[in-house]
Amino acid sequence: MIPLTEIAYGKANISHRIGSQGGRGIVVINVSQKCPLKCVYCYSSSSREGTELEEDMIDKVVHEIASISPRLVIVSGGEPLLYRNIDYLLYKLSINNIRTVISSNGLFIDENTVKMLREYNIDYVGISLDIPSGADSKIRVGSSFEKIREALIQLRKSDVDVGIRMTLTWANLYVLEDMLRFCHRYDIHRLCIYHLAPSGRGSEVYRLLKPSTEIEALALAYLIKILRTYRDIDVLTVTEPSDYISAALLSSFCKRELEEKIERFSRRSKCNAGRSIVSIYPDLSVYPCQFDNRNKIGSLRTEPLRKIMERRLEQDCCRGCRLWELCRGCRLRLGEDNIDEDCTLRALYKLARVGRLRIEDWKVRFLEDVLAMD
Repeated sequence: MIPLTEIAYGKANISHRIGSQGGRGIVVINVSQKCPLKCVYCYSSSSREGTELEEDMIDKVVHEIASISPRLVIVSGGEPLLYRNIDYLLYKLSINNIRTVISSNGLFIDENTVKMLREYNIDYVGISLDIPSGADSKIRVGSSFEKIREALIQLRKSDVDVGIRMTLTWANLYVLEDMLRFCHRYDIHRLCIYHLAPSGRGSEVYRLLKPSTEIEALALAYLIKILRTYRDIDVLTVTEPSDYISAALLSSFCKRELEEKIERFSRRSKCNAGRSIVSIYPDLSVYPCQFDNRNKIGSLRTEPLRKIMERRLEQDCCRGCRLWELCRGCRLRLGEDNIDEDCTLRALYKLARVGRLRIEDWKVRFLEDVLAMD
């Protein structure tokens, strides 16, 4: 995750509290691929008939996770709050003192749900919402804005921190500031903006729904500008590691400041898929991250999680870029010559060269140097 607010303005509100302790990164448990929605870009292709983690496998999964002492476990899906054994899973994670958060579509949160979350020390829930109005259901088919709004109010009244998770598409580029206003109005201090991933149903609509990389780079520049007004909200982008270097470039006043930011945020912002983050699916298959369900790296049925995480994925990406080791690109978006085709750094350079984005000359020279441009 790329902490835009912190990179640009040196401020983070709740992000440091989420998963700040522990030693072996983040584990995502996709407990179920069942979901009543049919989001057109769903990376896990969830549906009403999806599979679930078997009850007799919960103890095994929790034991494997506890053995690596992760900073954070994200319970996801599908819709995890529809998982028939969610109560038992959260109980087991709780008694093992595993820091846990929930990633939900927000439609099944009521007083009883909130009571369960508080009982098991779940004090952060990420809620999916792409557009802060009824138009959300056009992309997240079957969604209900009013139910989500009520869920957000219910969680905040119960002192549970909430974050909004939105996937950036052509359908919601125009609501970025509206979403920030929405977060401010409902006392929500975290907004995660996901670049569309070419995975699951997302592969089918990727080129149709994903804005061009140049447009996404302009959106990034716009966000950094308006975040001056919304510094109380941690805004992060996800699934495009080069965003952190782009954000550092756009928000720096000199090369020294830029270099300091690149060094400071690399560990947290570069792609660590399969290194310090893994994703477990209901059949106990293990993948490098929650969005990459193509490149299986192991199975808890046959080997321990610790051994799986000791492997190092071979990744030859973005040849020629002198910042590759600090970023590592996204393997899901590799194109010709093993280059991340959606790199925002490359997009910024193209925009600057044709005059669509005005940045200082030293920044253009920096881009030419690190990207090995002629």
